Amino acid sequence: MGFVGYLSTPEMIGAVLPHAWLLTHDAKYLCGAVRACQFAAGANPDNQALTTGLGPNPVRFPLHIDSWVTGQPSPKGITVYGISDPAENYDFDGWAHTWFLQKMVPPSRTWPTNESYWDIYTVPSTNEFTIHQTIIPTAFYWGFLAARK
Repeated sequence: MGFVGYLSTPEMIGAVLPHAWLLTHDAKYLCGAVRACQFAAGANPDNQALTTGLGPNPVRFPLHIDSWVTGQPSPKGITVYGISDPAENYDFDGWAHTWFLQKMVPPSRTWPTNESYWDIYTVPSTNEFTIHQTIIPTAFYWGFLAARK
C-alpha cells in the first residue's frame, strides 16, 4: 500500500539508529537518528510537519472523525501516514485525484513524490494514522532525542 508512513515516521528510515547509539555512543548513529526525523518534522519541499501541532505548518486534517464531526481542531501529536507516490496510480486514492485534485497544474499524478502530500482528511492513504505504525515510533524517536544530555 504505497509508502504508509515511510517519510512521516522516523523509524521507517532507520529503526535501529537510537539503539545503535545507546550501545556504541558512535556519533554517526546519533546523526542518522536526527536526520531520520528531519523530513517528518518539516525539512521537506512543502515545509510541512507530518504531525499535528508541530511547528508553524503542521498537518491540519488527519483522518480523525471526532474532529471532523464536531468541527474542532484535531488533537496535537497525530503523525499521519503521509506521502503516497502519485505516479503509482493506486486504486485506493484514485478518487481523490479525480474529485479533489483534478484542477492542479501540473496534474496531481505528475508531482514529485516528496511534494505530493495532500492535507485532505478523507484520504486514508495519506491522512490515516495508527498508534502502532506512526504515533508510537515517532514518539519513541523524539523521546530518545529529547532525553539525551
